[in-house]
Amino acid sequence: MAAKANRVALVFVRAAAAAFLALLCLPVTSAALIVATTAADVCPAAADPCVISEIVDMQPGALLDFGTRAVEVSGAGKLSVTSGSATLRCGQLTLGGQGASAVSQGFASASLALQAYRRCSGDSSIRCLEDIACSLGSCTKVCSNDPSRSCLINTHCTSPGTCSGPRACSRDTAFSCSVNADCGLGSCSSGSGELSIAAPIIGRAESPATIELTAAGNIVVAAAIDAGGNTPDSDGGDITLDSGAASVTVAAKVSADSGGQGFGGTVTLGALLDVIVDAEINANGGDGDGGFVEIDAGRDVIVNKRVSANAIVGEGYGGSIDVYSGRDLVVRGSSGNRTIFGLDGSKAGGFGGDGGELLFAVDGNIDFGEFATVSSNGKLDGFGGAVSFEAGGDLILAGDIDARGLGIEGAGGDVSFLAGGAATLAPTSLIRVSGGSSDAGTFDLVSAGDLQVAGSIDATARKGGSGGDVSLESGSTATVSGQLNSNGDLTTLELKACRIVLQASALFMNAAVDGENRLTARESMSLEAGSQLRSDVATGDNLLIYRDQAKPPLRAGVEVPPATLLLSETLQGCPVCGNAEVDQGETCDDGNTVPGDGCSADCQVETASTTTTTSTTTTLPLATTTTMPGGGIICGDWDGNGTVLATDALAILQAAVSSAPCDPRRCDVDSNGKIFASDALAVLQFAVGQLSQLNCPQAAAAAAWVSIATTVSSTTSSSTTSVTLEPKGR
Repeated sequence: MAAKANRVALVFVRAAAAAFLALLCLPVTSAALIVATTAADVCPAAADPCVISEIVDMQPGALLDFGTRAVEVSGAGKLSVTSGSATLRCGQLTLGGQGASAVSQGFASASLALQAYRRCSGDSSIRCLEDIACSLGSCTKVCSNDPSRSCLINTHCTSPGTCSGPRACSRDTAFSCSVNADCGLGSCSSGSGELSIAAPIIGRAESPATIELTAAGNIVVAAAIDAGGNTPDSDGGDITLDSGAASVTVAAKVSADSGGQGFGGTVTLGALLDVIVDAEINANGGDGDGGFVEIDAGRDVIVNKRVSANAIVGEGYGGSIDVYSGRDLVVRGSSGNRTIFGLDGSKAGGFGGDGGELLFAVDGNIDFGEFATVSSNGKLDGFGGAVSFEAGGDLILAGDIDARGLGIEGAGGDVSFLAGGAATLAPTSLIRVSGGSSDAGTFDLVSAGDLQVAGSIDATARKGGSGGDVSLESGSTATVSGQLNSNGDLTTLELKACRIVLQASALFMNAAVDGENRLTARESMSLEAGSQLRSDVATGDNLLIYRDQAKPPLRAGVEVPPATLLLSETLQGCPVCGNAEVDQGETCDDGNTVPGDGCSADCQVETASTTTTTSTTTTLPLATTTTMPGGGIICGDWDGNGTVLATDALAILQAAVSSAPCDPRRCDVDSNGKIFASDALAVLQFAVGQLSQLNCPQAAAAAAWVSIATTVSSTTSSSTTSVTLEPKGR
């Protein structure tokens, strides 16, 4: 391993010292050669569009700035960058007219940036890549001796000047103003600003390319972009596609693969609106590990083809894939062309690499289809990777999640799901965190809404290893018809919900020594005929925990050994009026919310007088809130809005998985000195009323501040948790 570490360090040094290569090519013919450093070397100033049908040799440091004119590269045209870096700016760029498809290989180091601008709707003289460029800041004063410097007080100016000059926009003092609105230049919406890639962009070399495509309008990739390494020890390059005011569509392969011994490169897709992936995206590595892929959309992300950051040779580790969406994430595919998020490690010489890390974090819903798979497996003695789904809305999983340790000495990975709405594991779903002699991994799922588990969860281990723990939690009703499996030693298969229903095909199979199947229901529990709870006959246990003595579990299924019942009246109930079940705080429930029939609209027994006049109203405890006198810091209240909500749990989970800073007085809710996913889980439980207290570290002077206040409501309808995540970088 030390040898590998030394080799990794050398690869990084070489990559840092090397320059990069980038070529954008159309067919190479006998076209003339234009040596260019400015736009004037290519086209007359009045040419709009500027049509390039020759080879343009962009010199080191070249800036071909066409303003907001259109540029078309067609026929025998080609942009060539053989050393240094070069930039082309215009108002619309089309690469590859007239059916061009041929490419050629670059031979030297370079970097290429292509930029397509729009204009601000309120001032056509200002060009932009995103809306913020059309805001010149606030209307402030400027310094008397330096009008280019905005100021608020005299000390902002150099002596002997004062903050007494005329008012100007803070981001550009050449614009005078009277009020802040004078500094607004509309939106970045005038003109096309589009990038259309219909001919390949090639940057393969020992020191691969940095290729940046930036546009205000849509970016459409209809021809391959390749910044891979072409020697055994070369790294993958860096590819960025970013639309500041529109969408990105990938309809041709984008690749930043390394050579056999190198590190995978980076591929970054960003858009204010949507990102649509209809072709492969690869950042595969070799012995130096897989690369990094990030997709970040202000609206929807739709993925229909493979996205990979595998380690494909050597003993490299899988890379990282992050997907952020301001609305929904939809992953599809077909039976003959599955969509796979690949993060597998590789193996060589008796050693194996770990699986990589995947994070889906979206404000809206996650819909992961039947023909979609996450593969983050470790090879030989490698561990399975870390996979996390975070949805502000509903989460539907119909495909497979693989985070296994595939080798005899391997270990399973860790998979976690967090949903602000309902969560569904469809019958076609299969989650595997199995391992070898180094134990299986874990699976955790927390849903604020209903939970349906119809798929299978495998947390078993082979060759003497211990199985992993599985924890499922719902803030509403959990219905299980699928299978949960574990083995080994001291493992737990756990389900917690307001209401639990195990249907006929449900199976909890915990073959571990001293293992336990544990079901906790805050209102009702039903184990239907055919359902099975199985643990080790000699040492295992099936434990059924319930809140209300009047509503013991209904047990018609198979229990081996017979279950142990535990009454826990301290559990927080989940009242829902009109469900034909008398919940905590209710005195009746006739299956409706119509008053005047003996049971009121809020499920209280009506007296004779109230039946003909008014219905009674009973306030019910729905959640608890930790407060601090004087409005101080609240444990679990990540955003400081005064209330602990599911949104705080999502934010704390993001901090835990990314090691981002998080104030321990708000985030370390178990006071163990670190921020873990378990802290986020506790905050979510608190937000939905399952915990009565969170215990963050506090200064000694504030040690006694914690008090518990009950939030009450005059209605008994189901509460819905609304969760919002800010997409990264937008």
